[in-house]
Amino acid sequence: MLIFWVLVSIIGGIYMLADILVIIKRKNLHITRRSPWLLHISLWGNFLEVLSISSLVDFIIPTPDVNALWTKFRDCGVILGHCAFFIPYILRAYRISIVFNLDKDWNKSGDIFERKIHRTRQVWLIKLFALIMIIPLVLCVLILSYDPIRYFMPLTGENNDVDEQLATAIYVFICFIEQILLIFLTYHLRSIEDQYNMINELIWICAIWSISPIFSTFITIDRKAWYSACLLRNLLIFIRSYLVLLIFSFRPVTFSASLTVDMLNSLEIILENEKTLEFFEKFLRNQTDAHKKNSGYSLLCFYKEIECRIHSQNDLNLSYMEVEMTSCSMLNTLGKIDEHTTPENLQKSKSLVLKTLNEKYYKHFLKSDECLQLRKMIHKEEIIAFRVTKTSFLPIMPNKNKFDEIYIQ
Repeated sequence: MLIFWVLVSIIGGIYMLADILVIIKRKNLHITRRSPWLLHISLWGNFLEVLSISSLVDFIIPTPDVNALWTKFRDCGVILGHCAFFIPYILRAYRISIVFNLDKDWNKSGDIFERKIHRTRQVWLIKLFALIMIIPLVLCVLILSYDPIRYFMPLTGENNDVDEQLATAIYVFICFIEQILLIFLTYHLRSIEDQYNMINELIWICAIWSISPIFSTFITIDRKAWYSACLLRNLLIFIRSYLVLLIFSFRPVTFSASLTVDMLNSLEIILENEKTLEFFEKFLRNQTDAHKKNSGYSLLCFYKEIECRIHSQNDLNLSYMEVEMTSCSMLNTLGKIDEHTTPENLQKSKSLVLKTLNEKYYKHFLKSDECLQLRKMIHKEEIIAFRVTKTSFLPIMPNKNKFDEIYIQ
């Protein structure tokens, strides 16, 4: 029994430390966008299930207590812990879907979002969680008040073959439903631009959760292997959902400029933004003379090289991309640049290339299919940005004195 309490103390201390760090770093975007309250609930649901299952493993407790009342409370702990552990992941994925996922008819989805915006609030999600938890709570009351109910729990392991087979079938069915639900949500959210690794986390959870159905065959063969697999699943998810999250939260958050339609009014701005530059470069590549020295694509390569030279004149360690771009710079009409080119000449060459691109290609680009695709992408980003401003996905401003505005929302 001493080993059990030592193990519980160590794991409980680690979970407590992780929870404290989540509270401390609650203003970090990696945490705010994951719904902090649901993170806390899932963490301690995970711990409750680990605590309850650990009491069943004979190498932790050599002679497990067979007291009937203790067995009932243990079974209730597994049920409540498992539900409190799993359900927040589903609610978080649902919240992400409302804010970031656009329907096929995304151009007319504003009214739909306005009707659903209250569902992105953590208060609403907590209420929904409490409503769902009524079902396992009722089941726990039945287990405590009506003894035969607990025999349908696979944890009990009674000698009655019929009860044991039925309990196993119920468990495998629940594992199947959970796995299908995670797979569906992962597939549904696959196209979302995931700056904060939320979808990546869901994919990992889906993969780790498969441990449950895989080891369900050991329920009637080797219960020690089944219990150990459940503990391994919970601990791996704890590492992925909390320890990795906390590591990300200590890294500086980088922001990319939001795209707007007004950015298309200037070629220079288009060339400064990575996303818009990608579409402009695609347009130039699709031109019939893309491989000629006087093509728009060659001019763009020359422009990139000049930019690299301007920003790294004193840096001899050019990146691979910079070296690759120098191969496109042999433009007889504009001359060559090298390490001896003065900054003034670099600026003159840059202005000349920009003027040529502006006069010969920019107007055609605005009428191209690539620009149309870019406008659609910008419109989608504007819709998502609007949704983010209407929800608690925005970070808390440092000058606010509230404990945590996100905890209220």
